[in-house]
Amino acid sequence: MASMFPITKNRIRNHFHYFWWQYAVLAIAGIFGWNLLFTTTHYRPPENLKLEWYYQGVASNDTVDKCTQLLEQLQPQLWPELEEVSFNLVGTDEMYGDMQLMVWMAAGQGDLYVLQKDSFKTYANESTLLNLQPYVDDGTLNVEGVDLRGGIATDPETGNKGLFGIPADALQGLWDYDIKPDGALLCLPLASGNIEDALSLLGYLLDHMK
Repeated sequence: MASMFPITKNRIRNHFHYFWWQYAVLAIAGIFGWNLLFTTTHYRPPENLKLEWYYQGVASNDTVDKCTQLLEQLQPQLWPELEEVSFNLVGTDEMYGDMQLMVWMAAGQGDLYVLQKDSFKTYANESTLLNLQPYVDDGTLNVEGVDLRGGIATDPETGNKGLFGIPADALQGLWDYDIKPDGALLCLPLASGNIEDALSLLGYLLDHMK
């Protein structure tokens, strides 16, 4: 029995003319679903098997490439067990950059930060940064020739002073990687999942960038 509504070229053309948006919605939904599936199932190394270096400051187009290459060169020697090393920029926009930094800090993301002075003061006064003084005292960090006064802050919980950041002014070698050290401070968030390797990276910078 013949169909009452036979399929013709005109019917197909009219169908797509009026209902093309439904196919567009289906395509977008499919792409979104695939992206969500990939994101949720994609393997991510555990925190102790990755090292993340974050830089807040003026950067060039080459900053990420140069610092990523440095980390990849150091990995076989210093962190052969790590599955991932990365360098990331923190936005310098006062609104977006501050919000981005706040989210990352709250999520415990990042192992070594290069922060500008105002941001350092904010997080040092919120008990979110690691006190580096014990690692200076035991020789883990070689701070010879570095004026540490700018990195000292008072822990609001204990009232005790601590070294929560290493002033980067003396590390002029960072300019070779398009990182502006003047006025910046190197610090480790307490929530870091890999403090040991972050200290190793900080120690390397102190030893080789002066």
